[in-house]
Amino acid sequence: MPEVRTATWIQGTSGATARARALWSGDTLYLLAQVADPTLSEQSANPWEQDSVEFFVDPGNGKTRGYGDDDGQYRISFSGKTSVGGPLDPAAVAGNLTAAAKAVPGGYVIEAAVKLPTITLRDGTLLGFDVQVNDATGAARTSAATWNDATGQGYRDTSHWGVLQLRH
Repeated sequence: MPEVRTATWIQGTSGATARARALWSGDTLYLLAQVADPTLSEQSANPWEQDSVEFFVDPGNGKTRGYGDDDGQYRISFSGKTSVGGPLDPAAVAGNLTAAAKAVPGGYVIEAAVKLPTITLRDGTLLGFDVQVNDATGAARTSAATWNDATGQGYRDTSHWGVLQLRH
């Protein structure tokens, strides 16, 4: 996939940003995010208020006003802590995420693999998709930017996510 950038501000007007790419093989979507954020914090007890990247994946690209059983919100902090959200029972997608993170000068890099066992990935497959970067200052999230969804409701609604088309 061509590189996408988080430039749609859903909280604040400046702060951390990310450049992201995706690849796929078999039933797995591989994600890479390079985050520009010179000051890193995990002081908040809430993972969405820590410096982190969230990948949103809807295998069926349903654009629904809620989450289906296989839709997922996958969050990885700058230190590699993971958390998930999505269907009524987030445990249904929790085992799908493998991730690593590394702090680098000026920010951090996230690598993630998300298994998508409910569909067959092939050339031309369309996935509902978005990327969000959360920027923390101390124990508070001070900004958040997405690639596509301007509503700030991506954590509970797939209808405004972008579309990722898989290509060889």
